[in-house]
Amino acid sequence: MYLSEPPDYEDPLRDAAVAAHYRADETAAVSALLEHITVTPAMQRQTISRARELVQAIRDERRAHGGLGAFVHEFDLSSHEAWR
Repeated sequence: MYLSEPPDYEDPLRDAAVAAHYRADETAAVSALLEHITVTPAMQRQTISRARELVQAIRDERRAHGGLGAFVHEFDLSSHEAWR
């Protein structure tokens, strides 16, 4: 469940759980969580599909701004080459 805004109440157990995992090792934390979920083939397909959509959107965005943006970046006046 995703919340659109934080809960409007104090929850000491939740706060303690968050504090206990603050700055935890990510690999260990994800491994522990993965033991408690089941990923169905449909979920896996949906995740892969969404990842492809996101990558394609990023690539399209770069292409749309690649012309002049790439030129300006290449010949940036703050670069060492601009002041030779």
